[in-house]
Amino acid sequence: MSYNTDLAQRIDEYLRSQEWRFDFDAVDGEFTFGMNIDSKVKKVDIRIFVDDEFFTVYATAPMRADENDFLTMRSLGEYFSRANYGLRTGNFEIDFNDGEMRYKATLFVPDQLPTLRMVERVVDIPFVMWRRYGNGMLSVLYGGGEPAKEIELAESQT
Repeated sequence: MSYNTDLAQRIDEYLRSQEWRFDFDAVDGEFTFGMNIDSKVKKVDIRIFVDDEFFTVYATAPMRADENDFLTMRSLGEYFSRANYGLRTGNFEIDFNDGEMRYKATLFVPDQLPTLRMVERVVDIPFVMWRRYGNGMLSVLYGGGEPAKEIELAESQT
């Protein structure tokens, strides 16, 4: 796979500046690591994919929804749709085929390398979003929480 090695180097520089442990697949241009967060979700798995002109950060919850539970999947879809409304720096996704739930943020930098601050903002925003919305997601997933009420609660605590 082709990717911008200078961009990968800049991301590497940022991750090292935080003293985070991570793996890097030099063939595919992919960074992987886990991050503990202050939420009932506790930890998210991070994958950063480097391309030629952008990089994408995925923060995936460590649990999956039961794709065969139609009502829960529908409620989670509503919850994430409500959470996404108005977000400017990424979005939540749910895979209706296997129940995977993640937050995605991308930075498009076709003509220059991003600053370390720019990399930091894109890498860190998924943690912030999971801290903000993770508890409500768990309530919908496991406790039968009502999506609109859980979003209202999540957004009132910021």
